[in-house]
Amino acid sequence: MRLRSDSPLNSAYNKLQGNFADADGWNIVVDCGQPDKEQKQIETGSVLADWSHIAKVIVRGDDADEAIAGLNADAAKMEIGATIAQKESVILRLTSDEYLVLSLAGEQEEILSKTQHAKVKSYAVGGGYACLVLAGSNRNEVWERSTAFDLITDKIGEGRVIQTSVHGVHCTIYRMAGKDLIVCNRDLAHFLMDALMDVGHLVGLMPTGVNVVPISFV
Repeated sequence: MRLRSDSPLNSAYNKLQGNFADADGWNIVVDCGQPDKEQKQIETGSVLADWSHIAKVIVRGDDADEAIAGLNADAAKMEIGATIAQKESVILRLTSDEYLVLSLAGEQEEILSKTQHAKVKSYAVGGGYACLVLAGSNRNEVWERSTAFDLITDKIGEGRVIQTSVHGVHCTIYRMAGKDLIVCNRDLAHFLMDALMDVGHLVGLMPTGVNVVPISFV
């Protein structure tokens, strides 16, 4: 019998009366009891969902460009802060010698096998990081109250990635159409979610789950 892993945000969602289901061995929130209202909130406000079960792989080293080419030959040509995305995965270029690959849950072994390189460290960090998704028409109002970094400018458009502080927590943020993926240390995830909800509920932020905000990296 396979044991399920808990998201670092499960206790927070328990307090919010979240409904849970198995997602490739993870106990993940699917909604918070009002799926129709939560879906409507994407159009009129914003929602916060937990994607902590997705696969997360770091590729780091002087020859990281050669290693990442095993996944996508064009990835090594990206500038820092750029991404290459498909519906089921995305490659983020964080620095000159470091990439972060995000994909569907359970895909980390395949990613690791394709990025093997003698001079590069390629390793899964699924358990060490949490992932939140802020989605909706007025999510920028939540950002205005959460970080000093200007996330509204054209420089931080769709398909870009930045690393900045959100409520004092170091985060990697990947911008998509209608939603932003936030990656942070799992030990700080509960604090970050509480802080986002605290400032966000004043501008229409609601908690939700993966049935309302399904996994897609485009």
